[in-house]
Amino acid sequence: MKARFAVSIRLDGNRERITASGRLPAPASSQPSARRNSPVVFRSPVAVRAVKSKKSICLEPELLKEITSDGGVTVSVTRLPGAAAGSPPDLEVAVVFDPPRPGAILHWAVDDWTRPPESSWPADTHPAGAEGAVETAVADGGSRLAVRFPDEDGCPGRVVAVVRMPDDKWDNNGGQGYSALLRAPSTDSTVSEILKAESGDGAWGLFPRVSLANEKLDMLAAGGFSGMTFLLTWLRLSNIRQLTWYRGYNYQSKDMDHAQKQLAERLAALVVDGKADSCVRRLARSVLAGLPRGGGDAEAIRMGILHIMRDGGIKEGHRPGEQKRRRRGLRLPPLRP
Repeated sequence: MKARFAVSIRLDGNRERITASGRLPAPASSQPSARRNSPVVFRSPVAVRAVKSKKSICLEPELLKEITSDGGVTVSVTRLPGAAAGSPPDLEVAVVFDPPRPGAILHWAVDDWTRPPESSWPADTHPAGAEGAVETAVADGGSRLAVRFPDEDGCPGRVVAVVRMPDDKWDNNGGQGYSALLRAPSTDSTVSEILKAESGDGAWGLFPRVSLANEKLDMLAAGGFSGMTFLLTWLRLSNIRQLTWYRGYNYQSKDMDHAQKQLAERLAALVVDGKADSCVRRLARSVLAGLPRGGGDAEAIRMGILHIMRDGGIKEGHRPGEQKRRRRGLRLPPLRP
């Protein structure tokens, strides 16, 4: 007689260990018994080993990431089942325009603006000159464009893009560009890139720092505790003015307003993301504590200051006595009347 027993399996965290327990029903007996239908507890240990599959399995579409910009452009990453049985799943990067933009062209590339593999090019795609990017006409009347990559070792780390309109105007999302992270990058390489920008001698300041934080946020969040701890330290040092706020980098107040708002909203979305790691969510909340929320009407403030200067007879960029102080510091002869 074959014995049957039910086994409940529990995965012990991330240790790849499974424990099992079960009950063995009592064999049928010709003698009536009060315990005839009572199960007997199966107390012998059952060893089960969990083995990671080398191939990821995807039975139905799974939305991994979705970001919507102020301009109505939504970038999403979805894992889809493979085209053939036994093939790895695909990662689809979809760019959706609401409202549609007829005649729009997506200027895109992978990783650090390198040319994507031709196998991933959608229809009506051609190289954009000698550089690494390619251009694809947005289908469906300018409403949606999708790019697919096999979810395997050769998959790019991210997709980067900007939008070119028929009148040759560019939409670069307020200087941030559009990007979709496909694989978690190395935190060390991201941190090294940020430190190189901070320690350079070229033009730098608060605005390019916020723009760079926007660009690297997904990569640092994918790095878990180490990535988000670096982001918190980096922006906290900037907030207390231990990092350069201005070094020859000019910008308009409306651009800073947009960059700060975008970074604050993305961090707030990360805080409430139930799929994100709890440690990443707590650190994102700490980053928000020292970050301006952005938004409002920063351009109106700038224009108000200019109106005050105009009413007071002060020219834009004019500082009384500044020219004399500079010449005195350089030991130049006094100005002629």
